[in-house]
Amino acid sequence: MGISERYYKQLEKKGLSSSTIRQHKQSISRFMRWFHTMPELKNGDIVGWQKVIRKDIRQFRRLSGKGLDADGSSTMNKCLSIGTINNTVKHLKQFFAWLLDQNFIPDNPCDEVELIPEDRFKTKWIEKQVERRLINEMRVRSSNRNKH
Repeated sequence: MGISERYYKQLEKKGLSSSTIRQHKQSISRFMRWFHTMPELKNGDIVGWQKVIRKDIRQFRRLSGKGLDADGSSTMNKCLSIGTINNTVKHLKQFFAWLLDQNFIPDNPCDEVELIPEDRFKTKWIEKQVERRLINEMRVRSSNRNKH
């Protein structure tokens, strides 16, 4: 059983739901796919969790929101949303904390890596078609009130 599988078993023992564990798996594999695109890792070297450093986590945060791989090239995947990036970083923090607790790594590369501030109150505009229907409905209701 590999290291990540042992981690997922630990999450099961903690009582996490299967969907939560699936999210952890997706986050960890998302980061590792991105991590393996680094130019210095393309020589066929087998990469372990021990090689991840804080700079890698910060670079993932910065580039994945732009749809870029670790080597700066455009990825086939879409740009990740801030929420997806933050969830990935949260899951990585937990995973690396577990690796540290198990003495697989000397330190947690996610320490001191902050989440991206998310504007939850961003103005959202409605589509023109919906706007037109809304205005027409208001006009109809307003004219009906004036008749009574």
